[in-house]
Amino acid sequence: MSATVFGTAKFGATSESSATGLFLSSIAFTGASEVGTSPNHVGQDVGVSISNERIDISIEGVITTKGSGMVVGMADLVTLANATSDSSAIYADILKVTPVANASVIITQASMTRTNNGFETGSLTGVFYPGIDTTATYTAT
Repeated sequence: MSATVFGTAKFGATSESSATGLFLSSIAFTGASEVGTSPNHVGQDVGVSISNERIDISIEGVITTKGSGMVVGMADLVTLANATSDSSAIYADILKVTPVANASVIITQASMTRTNNGFETGSLTGVFYPGIDTTATYTAT
C-alpha cells in the first residue's frame, strides 16, 4: 500500500533503478574537508584553513533484477538525475559553493549482500568534489 501524505513532506530519493541497478531505499550526504592549523611560538593554534571540500555519499537499496547485480562499478559516475529541485541543491546547501559544470558523484566503493531469507541488497559509496569536471578525464600511460 502506498503512503498517504498530508502537507508538504519531501522524500529524498525517487527509486530509479536504471541508473544504479538498485531500488533506492536511502541516500545520505556528508560534507567533509581538510583542516590545517597554524600554531604560534607556544603551540597554540592561531590560524586555520579549510580546503578540499567534498560530499561523501552513501546509497543503499534492493537489487532490481535477480542475478544481475548493480549497474555501476568503481570509478563510474552517478548523476543524481532524479533529484528534486529541493534535494539537487544539497551540494550548495552543505558546502555553500556552486559546483563547476559536469561535476558528478564518483563511485569509490560498492557492496552486495545476499541472505537466505531476504532480498539481495546493494550499497554504493561515492564522493562529490564541487571543483572537478568529471568529463575531463586523464589516462596515464
